Amino acid sequence: HITSSALTIDGAVGDISGSSTSTGSFGHVFANGTIHGKRGSSGATVHPSGDEGIFENSANADIHESTTGQEIIDDFKDTGLDYWVSGYGTGGTFTGVSRALRHTLPNTKLIMAEPDTAPLIKNGQTQKRNDDGTFASSHPDWNPHPIQGWTTDFIPLVLQESIDKSYIDEVIPVSGIDGIKWSQKLAAEEGILTGISGGATFAVAIEVAQKAKPGSKILCMLADTAERYLSSLLFEDIAAEMSEEEQTILNSTLN
Repeated sequence: HITSSALTIDGAVGDISGSSTSTGSFGHVFANGTIHGKRGSSGATVHPSGDEGIFENSANADIHESTTGQEIIDDFKDTGLDYWVSGYGTGGTFTGVSRALRHTLPNTKLIMAEPDTAPLIKNGQTQKRNDDGTFASSHPDWNPHPIQGWTTDFIPLVLQESIDKSYIDEVIPVSGIDGIKWSQKLAAEEGILTGISGGATFAVAIEVAQKAKPGSKILCMLADTAERYLSSLLFEDIAAEMSEEEQTILNSTLN
C-alpha cells in the first residue's frame, strides 16, 4: 500500500504552534504562518503487471493521479495552491500528483525534496537503463543517507516521466539531520508522528515558506508514519525505560 498524508502551510513560517488532529483530509494553516495542521491519508494498492516492479509500473503513478492528486485538487480548487512539496521513493506519488496538478492547477509550483548526499535529480545525470526500463547500474551521484524510504541508488522509471516532462520546478536538498529534527518537532509540538522522510519534506516546506510571499499556500506531503522507526536513530535519544517523572505521570492516569 502506498499511503500519503499532507500538511499545509499558509504564508511564511516562523515557528510551529497550534493543535493537530488525526481526522480530516488535508489540513489548512491560518494567519501569520502559524501551523495548525490536520493530518489525513489516502491509500491505494498498486498491482504490478507481468514482471514489472513498483519502480517501473506506470499503474503506480496512475493511481496517485486519480486518488491523491484528485484529493488535493478537491481541497484547493477554489483557493488555489502555490506550492506542492514532496520527496520521492518509487516516484509514484510525485509523478501521479504532478500530472494532476499540471492539468488542473497549472500555476502550482512542484518542489522536490532530495537528500543532500544523494542529488540524483538535482545534478541531472542520466540514469542508465536496461531495455525494459529497469536500472542498469547504480547512479553515480548516490551516496548513503539516513532518510529511509527515499532515493534509492537509481532513478525509478516511474519518476523519469517527471524529469522528461519537466514537472519538477525546483529540487531542494535536505540533510538527514534536518529530517530527524523536524520529524521530532512535528511529534512533540503538533502530535504528528511521521518518519524521517516526512520530517525531511517538512524541512524543505519550511524553507519554501520562508521565501514565499505572505499568504502563499504550501502543501507538504508526509508519506509515512514513525511507528515503524521506533528502534531507529529517529528515537535513539529516548530511553527504553521510563524516567521517574514519566512513571509518576503514568501512575497518575491509572485511576
